[in-house]
Amino acid sequence: MTESTRLSDDTLAEQQAWLAEQADAIIQASGISEGWYELLGDGRIRDWTGPSSERSAYIEGYYPRECAGTGTGQNRISLHNDSVGESPVRTADQVRHFWEAQGWTVSPLGPQDETGRDYRADREDGAILTLLTTPDRMVFEVYTSCSADESVGNWMEHARAKNEFEEELATREQAAE
Repeated sequence: MTESTRLSDDTLAEQQAWLAEQADAIIQASGISEGWYELLGDGRIRDWTGPSSERSAYIEGYYPRECAGTGTGQNRISLHNDSVGESPVRTADQVRHFWEAQGWTVSPLGPQDETGRDYRADREDGAILTLLTTPDRMVFEVYTSCSADESVGNWMEHARAKNEFEEELATREQAAE
């Protein structure tokens, strides 16, 4: 969605936590608390507003893509809902007003008619939010700012790194041999 030259130093864990916070804030602003899901590439869905284990797997399993050259990364989350409440326009406008109140610069995308709305919100650091509402569906995406932190820019190595518990187990296994 974006190629950013503005870099932050957010870690992978900070990006992932921010994605979850923003998703929760958008859900709250929409007034529709249930029915949010991730649409997986093979057509399956993973429930966001369901068990926390699915939610954790979603966030922790999503890794950044390069955004401003080697050693940088930007994370993204996309959630869908097959409900738009009483009115897709009212629901979208509630989210837009919330974003504006939070200091985001909000712009309409495409036609803005009585069947739905499509908005994009930008922040100075390059983070982006989008929302699409139609009479029968709502989708939002959240993009983090582009980060040059080692855990983001080299996330494959970071993902393979052992945590303290795994390191202790390996040390004990080696000592037992």
